[in-house]
Amino acid sequence: MLLAVKESQLGTVAVVDGGLPNDDYLESRTKVFYSALDGLRGIAAIGVALFHLANWTSVQNFFPRGDLAVDFFFCLSGFVLAHAYSHRLGAGMTFCEFAITRIIRLYPMLLFSVVLATAYFVGKSLLTAEIIPLFDVLASGAAAALVLPYFGSSVPLSGQYEAFPVNGPLWSLFFEFFISFAWAAILAVLTFRRTLALAGLCAVLLLIGAFIHDDLLIGDQTSDFVWGFPRVGVSFMLGLAVHHIHTQKWISLRLPLIVVCVLLILSLMVPRTIGVWDILFDALFVYVISPFIVLTGAAITLSGRLKTAADIGGELSYPIYVLHFPIFAWLNGGLQMAGIMLPIWISITLFFLCIILGSWLAMVWFERPVRRLLNHRKKTKNWPVVIQSNVTRLFRWNVPKL
Repeated sequence: MLLAVKESQLGTVAVVDGGLPNDDYLESRTKVFYSALDGLRGIAAIGVALFHLANWTSVQNFFPRGDLAVDFFFCLSGFVLAHAYSHRLGAGMTFCEFAITRIIRLYPMLLFSVVLATAYFVGKSLLTAEIIPLFDVLASGAAAALVLPYFGSSVPLSGQYEAFPVNGPLWSLFFEFFISFAWAAILAVLTFRRTLALAGLCAVLLLIGAFIHDDLLIGDQTSDFVWGFPRVGVSFMLGLAVHHIHTQKWISLRLPLIVVCVLLILSLMVPRTIGVWDILFDALFVYVISPFIVLTGAAITLSGRLKTAADIGGELSYPIYVLHFPIFAWLNGGLQMAGIMLPIWISITLFFLCIILGSWLAMVWFERPVRRLLNHRKKTKNWPVVIQSNVTRLFRWNVPKL
């Protein structure tokens, strides 16, 4: 049997018999699990939830930089997608198949969170004296269901003019979809050097936006939404670069899991001030600390109960992220409607426990079954081929013969 090895732009794909993918090779790659990274993702999701809980309840914020967790997610996404899909895309996976896979992975829980949040604001508009235009609620909910920002809100539904008014944290999902689809589209020409060049360009643009808005962590508000593109770009590209460095074994650095976890937690706990130092630390985290955590976390191997806990934390991180606002809103609104006033720290504890429990229930009873169903339908109905053929037929030019 003739064996050839094809060098890809950001990795190596083994091929046999004139270019057919070596299934054993690809299967061995997909069986490599990074449980430590899953655990770190879970910690980051809890950090961003606690960050928002403190802001929403106006208490002391023990995670004043919890919003940096989003940039960690972007970097982690670059690493994970490169690991899971770069060789598949290079070995024949179509863009349409990749897009459907990502939509099945992310969209069901996103839509569930939009329905919950929109229903909350509709109820608040109808049952309270607060001025909440019903049209804005329904329009922003419809836009969010399409994973699109809404800039026409006449009032700030959640206290600020957010790009996704019904569920603010969803702004990052828009950019997650954008960057992953863009990456799949340009993967064939994306060398390691070009990846670093794009990361550098996005880093410079993000710094420009930071000094314009006096904040590096921009992209979630209507006023700075456009700066979300370089923000996601720099972290995602650095994640791709870290994956290449890790797989090529250019750097062999092994740290105990506890050290990496503490580094992530302490980074989210650094106090915020006002001025250029905030921008500089945020830049240090985005450009250096976050990729370093991903690189060292990828080198950690877990087993036993610790691996199980990390895997659960990783799976639970996404539901926590997209559901922590609607769960808080419904619970907080319900307590207010019932006239129940709890001590603030009891309220915070209650909100946090309900977010964890609600996210777990949504994961078990909604996300898992829906994703299984959609994946089954994708295979049996061959959605990628059907969609791609219909798109081709739609844009085919029928030039009449002369």
